[in-house]
Amino acid sequence: MHGDLLNQCISSSFGLREENIPFFGVFGACSTFVESMSLGAIAVEGFANYVLCATSSHFCSAEKQFRFPLELGNQRPPSSQWTVTGSGASILSKNGDGPYITHITPRKNSRYGNKRC
Repeated sequence: MHGDLLNQCISSSFGLREENIPFFGVFGACSTFVESMSLGAIAVEGFANYVLCATSSHFCSAEKQFRFPLELGNQRPPSSQWTVTGSGASILSKNGDGPYITHITPRKNSRYGNKRC
């Protein structure tokens, strides 16, 4: 499970293309890592022995697509968010000494706000 903020997970796809392993692209913006960990835990509980969960983002690339395009030279308001340039990864396994993912709490959208499943 891997996701990034660039054009339908293009960085993830190119980074893993030579590995010849199953790949699920996850696109949840700021929730991408937790989303991939949740889906990875479900996979490990069911059919997978190991799952690599990762996410990455790059400030300039994500800003071009989502917030204030850098090319426009916009002034940012003091309350605006900034996208980090960084990455994080974790390997989930059926075996080992922990830590463990024992529960996840997905939400479902409803007409009257978010409610727990």
